[in-house]
Amino acid sequence: MFSARVVPELSVRSGGTLINAEGKTTEKGTFGLASPWCDYWGTRGDVTEGIAILQNPDNRWYPSEWFTRDYGFFSPTPMYWLEDDHFDLAKEHILTLRYRVVVHTGDEKTAGIQEIFEQYKKTARRSRAQEVQMEFLQRQVLSRLHSNRYGF
Repeated sequence: MFSARVVPELSVRSGGTLINAEGKTTEKGTFGLASPWCDYWGTRGDVTEGIAILQNPDNRWYPSEWFTRDYGFFSPTPMYWLEDDHFDLAKEHILTLRYRVVVHTGDEKTAGIQEIFEQYKKTARRSRAQEVQMEFLQRQVLSRLHSNRYGF
């Protein structure tokens, strides 16, 4: 899936902040909870900096639950909490998950993460025609890979 890990200086263990869209903080407050985004930020030297992961509203399982750790790891991880602990994906089917990553100075409020997410929601949605076109292109690539056309 998709994840990030911050440097130790930004982790909760070192005084950094892990926060989700609902304002819940730390591993205890965010682990296993569904949220559109999470942000990890802290201060190194004289600079407050962070990274946010925003989930695309068109993702299957949106908003998915988060796998978070106070040592600096965070990930929107839908596969960790699957119903009946499995997910069947037909060979010809393509699962696309999209995310936006925001690297920023300041905390989540100063960086405007919620506002960035609201704008992302407006622009992230693709039309059905765009989805069909993307699936067609992905199938072409997979077909070429399976036929060993590129020598893989």
